[in-house]
Amino acid sequence: MAEDERMALSRKYRNLTGYWRIPAIAFPALAITLTLLHWFHMMRFLGIMMYPLSFLFLLIVFFLPLTFLWIPFSKKAPRDRVPGYDIVLAVLAFCAPWYLIFNQVSVIQAGWEGGAPPIPFAMAVILWFLMLEAARRAAGPIFAFIVFFFSFFPLYACYAPVRILWGPCFSFHQLASMQVIGGNGMMGTVFEVFGELIVGFMVFAATVQNTGAASFFNDIAAALIGNTRGGNAKVAILASGFFGTISGAAVPNVMTTGSFTIPAMKREGFPPHFAAGVEATASAGGNIMPPVMGTVAFIMSEFIGVPYAEICIAAAVPAILYYLVLYLQIDAYAARVGMKRVDITTGVPRLHMTLLNNAHIVVGFFFLVGILFVLRVQAQAPFAAVLAMLLLSTLRKRTRMTPKGFLRYLETIGRQLCDLTPILASVGLIIGGLTFTGVALAFSNQITLLAGGNGPLLLVVCGIVAFILGMGMTVSAVYIFTAIVIAPALINFGYNMMAVHLFVIYYGMLSLITPPVCLAAFAAAAIAETSPMKAGFAACKLGIAKYLLPFVYVWSPALILIGPFWTCVFVISTATIGLGIISAGLEGYMWHLGKISPLTRILFCIGGGLAVTPDVTLTVVGVIICAAVFIVEKVLRIREKTRTPALAS
Repeated sequence: MAEDERMALSRKYRNLTGYWRIPAIAFPALAITLTLLHWFHMMRFLGIMMYPLSFLFLLIVFFLPLTFLWIPFSKKAPRDRVPGYDIVLAVLAFCAPWYLIFNQVSVIQAGWEGGAPPIPFAMAVILWFLMLEAARRAAGPIFAFIVFFFSFFPLYACYAPVRILWGPCFSFHQLASMQVIGGNGMMGTVFEVFGELIVGFMVFAATVQNTGAASFFNDIAAALIGNTRGGNAKVAILASGFFGTISGAAVPNVMTTGSFTIPAMKREGFPPHFAAGVEATASAGGNIMPPVMGTVAFIMSEFIGVPYAEICIAAAVPAILYYLVLYLQIDAYAARVGMKRVDITTGVPRLHMTLLNNAHIVVGFFFLVGILFVLRVQAQAPFAAVLAMLLLSTLRKRTRMTPKGFLRYLETIGRQLCDLTPILASVGLIIGGLTFTGVALAFSNQITLLAGGNGPLLLVVCGIVAFILGMGMTVSAVYIFTAIVIAPALINFGYNMMAVHLFVIYYGMLSLITPPVCLAAFAAAAIAETSPMKAGFAACKLGIAKYLLPFVYVWSPALILIGPFWTCVFVISTATIGLGIISAGLEGYMWHLGKISPLTRILFCIGGGLAVTPDVTLTVVGVIICAAVFIVEKVLRIREKTRTPALAS
């Protein structure tokens, strides 16, 4: 791992040294081994019978204690040592699940989910509160408060003053048993997806990161577009986009790739706030760009019962358009301010050499994509790709992991998964609180009634709710929440299921680049040494596609390749043209025209916006507006050029 990445990680994580490195390395190794044995069906050969919930509780055993070891209680807590209270919490997190693991037969046969005896009830309560504290450390106090409110909601649902939140009440004994011991709360669908898919793909992501991904992606980007106008910013798009598909987390992506892309953009002449906006926007696209898409796509696959490969295919076109619009805006900005083409490929290997030098990563990606799309095997795919990468990386000294490097690799896996474990388990607690009381269904029905049968208004309301929730929750958490509470309203209205779920993913992520929260912009602004709000507004403009595209593919799923071939061609073509025109209008530069006036910019934005819509009539009107404005501007400029020599003579 690069030094700048380690510095970025150290801002959140404690520096574990001495004997504390033993669990930091051993627990991830044991969890990975367990997952391999489970998903490659090797338990039966060892004569071990393991229930599904036992496997999930074992993941808690190995990852939850690491949360208390790696992540300090607060910013003021010591980072060079593990205080006593964290040791106690880590020991409890390690010990409490074992009772439930060894008594799974009683859980099933005696119905402990409905009301557990005293000892398992005590273990359930301990795990519940440990998970709340771990969630606070991993995702922040706002997320922890949301989890607390909804996980305990069945205790007071019958007293809710608002009808939309009313539901039956449960006793604390019943609730703790259902939330923790049963398979519908903390250990429900979300954590099942964690054990089935996310662990494997996070191991794949850590493997790519620890085998030279950052320099690989940067070299590819520089080799492809390093000698174009505004080249450093365009390299930042590709490098951060490639890295984001693996990490799936915007802020760590900014801190990793932005540490060298932002200074390079500033040296080329881009203002600090614009450079920060570019990096934030590029990094925030990782969760929507196949093939990995962070962790959301795996959860979505389970929720809607669609193979992960189909989700990747559906998400591909909007994600490409998102990055295309960012690229076009940068090119237009560089042209408007008069930036010259600067060749930044000096010292960068040619594209074919870059691919050869990083053959282990390339082959790993081919293995992953091939197994996912051809063999259609999901759980085993990332481990096969990891094995291919690790074996190939040993063939050359430059890419070979040293024993010390391998230990750091295991620590990286532990850090990433100790973050995700409490977040996803806590989302299960939220789901439990909403489903036990029936509030999730009632909330969805009330949203539909609020829209009054107006489809566009329903979309706007759901988008606003997803955006607000995204301010205080992680992308995975907000997607799961909105998929349960909001998505049914849109699906019942008649919108396509795939389009609806992609819609809530996009709008749940908007807070990463939208003020006042704009976490990715804040991280980028710290590197660029500029105002976070200026960086946020720059990212907001550069990421305009993320605001528009969800409405387009919900309106016409042809944009996500669902529908007749020629309809898909028409919708994708008009969306591309419209977004290109909007990019020119936003940046004040139109190709073949040069700089354009404020009125022309407004007309281009209006015409481009109409062209983006999948409605044929509106698209034609938009194209006519843009064409008319372009022709008028071109004629006026030709006349101006002919008049200028005449006046000079």
